[in-house]
Amino acid sequence: MCWSVQLLPVRCTNSSTGGAYLDDITDGLRWCVDNGAKTASASYGGVDSSSAGTTGTYIVGKGGLCMWASGNEYRVISGYDHADVIVVGSSNLTDSKSSFSNYGALIDCVAPGEGIWTTEDSVTNDGYDSVSGTSFSTPIVNGVCAMIWAADPSLSNSEVEAILYSTCADIDVSGVDDKTGYGRADMGAAVALAAGSSTAFALIAPSSLTANATATFTVEGASPLEVVYYFYSIRGTGATWVSHLSAFLGINSAVETGSAQADASGVSTFTRVIPSKGAARTVWIQAAVTGAVTNIEQRTIN
Repeated sequence: MCWSVQLLPVRCTNSSTGGAYLDDITDGLRWCVDNGAKTASASYGGVDSSSAGTTGTYIVGKGGLCMWASGNEYRVISGYDHADVIVVGSSNLTDSKSSFSNYGALIDCVAPGEGIWTTEDSVTNDGYDSVSGTSFSTPIVNGVCAMIWAADPSLSNSEVEAILYSTCADIDVSGVDDKTGYGRADMGAAVALAAGSSTAFALIAPSSLTANATATFTVEGASPLEVVYYFYSIRGTGATWVSHLSAFLGINSAVETGSAQADASGVSTFTRVIPSKGAARTVWIQAAVTGAVTNIEQRTIN
């Protein structure tokens, strides 16, 4: 997923089948962050255990992120929702949840896990094979988080996690759900958002929006006299390429609603009458200049 990172493979079993005890898996995950890793992922069962949660908390406390495969038994996992573990399910070629992928409240996101071309079967044929499972989805999300950090090494682990979730493509019911969590990881959108996160370029939106009323949006940190473009979406986070700005927005199917030139202090102010048909809708708002984007603000229109 990322050429500019180092990989730290950790052996947690001597079994010829690859099976491992849960405490060896958690020891391996902790060893990763104790020895310099920023992200650690387990392509094993055991996510529905309390030790998975405490291991994630340990890793987060060390400034890292922990990912764990949801498993492949097509069952609902209940009783667990680890706050400090990114639990990853599998998506397929039609951009929906794989039939085998476990689900439940603990699912945070999904990533491709069907028909993955890999060396997984090299034990028997010394070559490559097309295989499926959440074991392959999980390291993809690990790589996305590594890419986010590569785009902006100053980010905290909570900021990296927030960027991962906020840019996931919503592929199931609207919003966070028990089958795909925040949605399918989107590396392009995540990196684009992270690449612009290290600047002081920030969007300030009203705390509430009201249909038929005028709303004022402010951007701070633009270059003096720079033109700032304002966008909105009713389809959530994702990725929208804006060719005239050479930038990826972090919102899905973004609509350009206007622009305003920054003053000599780099402050741009844009006013917009909120359409009457927007009442009760949720809207995502972002601003951009050439090569850079702001944070994303989400509001529900009254």
